[in-house]
Amino acid sequence: MAKERMFDRGRFVFIGEPVFGRDNVVTTAKLNSKSEWSRTRLNFGVKVGNNTQFLNTEYIHSDKIKTVKLFDKEGNGFEVKLDDTANPMHLDKVGDFSKITVNLETDKEVKKQYYSLLFRRRNHEIKADKTTEDEDKIKEYTEQLKEFSSNVVQFVHIKDFIKFINSNQEVIKGNKIKVTGDVKSNYYNGKNRLQFIPSSVEFAPEDSKEELTVHLDIFFDRDSIDDDKKEKKMYINGYIGERIKKADKLIPTQIIFDYSKANLEDENQNNLVEFVKGFFNVKNKKVLHRLPVICQVINGAEVVEFDESHLTKTQKTAIALGLNTLEDFKPKGNVFGDRINFIRLLQPDLKVATDGAIESIDVEDLYNYLLEDDSDKSIEDVKNNDNEESKKEEQSNDDLMKALFGV
Repeated sequence: MAKERMFDRGRFVFIGEPVFGRDNVVTTAKLNSKSEWSRTRLNFGVKVGNNTQFLNTEYIHSDKIKTVKLFDKEGNGFEVKLDDTANPMHLDKVGDFSKITVNLETDKEVKKQYYSLLFRRRNHEIKADKTTEDEDKIKEYTEQLKEFSSNVVQFVHIKDFIKFINSNQEVIKGNKIKVTGDVKSNYYNGKNRLQFIPSSVEFAPEDSKEELTVHLDIFFDRDSIDDDKKEKKMYINGYIGERIKKADKLIPTQIIFDYSKANLEDENQNNLVEFVKGFFNVKNKKVLHRLPVICQVINGAEVVEFDESHLTKTQKTAIALGLNTLEDFKPKGNVFGDRINFIRLLQPDLKVATDGAIESIDVEDLYNYLLEDDSDKSIEDVKNNDNEESKKEEQSNDDLMKALFGV
């Protein structure tokens, strides 16, 4: 019997405006003056409102390393030359779970047919014991997919994806895009900075709801919760899981339930706030609990109300003397405050957490799962870890939740 997973892999869905770096979209630089390793990075992200989240589209390389390890459809590893990763022969051999797909199709019906055929083919591919009929169906759907994939490009290495996106900036700009992929931790100096590894990029309909959504399994105990009722923010100082070196690891991670926009005098709004808080009200203090949650990436500047704190000394004096009013100095458009960067809890994922948080491991066993800080790791350690882990595995209440806890 297969062992039950300790957690589900973090994943994200970003829908919004594509953004590229202002100057050099693709950069390559040595990690340091003495290193043989270089980092090539594509400055590519998604913007929603005042928030912009860049993707983790980069790779570390050395002139001494000439090959890369890929994985076939059965999960078996094989090596290919780095300068040969775009070879169609390798693309056909590699499993879909480790490909990056870019779909620039704009015809809705063509996209619908493409994904329908892809789904049908995968229903046969995932079978452990494939029959002759399964193999025939896989071949049949593969041939049919060619008719609907003229604007679909796939990659088995991030370097080829970077090259393609960079050369097609003008095609992508001006369109709403949808990017999905995996969430990976970068735990350094006591802080976990989430990285967003794309597995799919496609054009999205213009009427699509914009979002910077992250799905995570958060682990916590009673001591993880800090509810600042004056600030109206509840801090969950918990952990998220990641599979590293074939072992389940937990990484300290903070998410924030911000209910500062809620009017707690309003019964419905107060009930919504208490409903979300209730999922973190656990009785057994000796056990870590796991709760699947839906979060939002906040990475930008908050819109703030214009007041006298934004005025110069001279402007304040002019108002005091009756020469001007506050409204005279109010700028056109929004006023932005300090830059902020955190993961905001929207709500528990009720499609998964049907019965709320579940007990996971004993608190006293937590140290067996904690991940070490990356601050003392060498680049060789990082590269070795990456190679080992290349194999992947009326207003409605909904509207009110978005208004209170969303952007």
